[in-house]
Amino acid sequence: MSEANRLVIELWDYDDIFPNELIGSTVIDIEDRFYDSNWRKLKHKPIELRSIRDPDLPEEQAQLLMWLEVYDKSKRSEVPLWDITPPPEMVYLY
Repeated sequence: MSEANRLVIELWDYDDIFPNELIGSTVIDIEDRFYDSNWRKLKHKPIELRSIRDPDLPEEQAQLLMWLEVYDKSKRSEVPLWDITPPPEMVYLY
């Protein structure tokens, strides 16, 4: 799997006291899906449960519920963008 054809999803632990820490990651081969005729025929892509793993630990660290859409680059203007901006967060100052 070449670097250009993979999607790496990382989950990080963020807090204000300690440095950010990698919880784990999962890797998806985009080319494998894009050229799979069965996957391309699906009108609605299935939701997947991906294992999140840290390479230094033997067990699964988390699970990610997600789906992935892959479009031909020439059709990117036909696909509407989704706003995935997180909602504002309430912050209390003491």
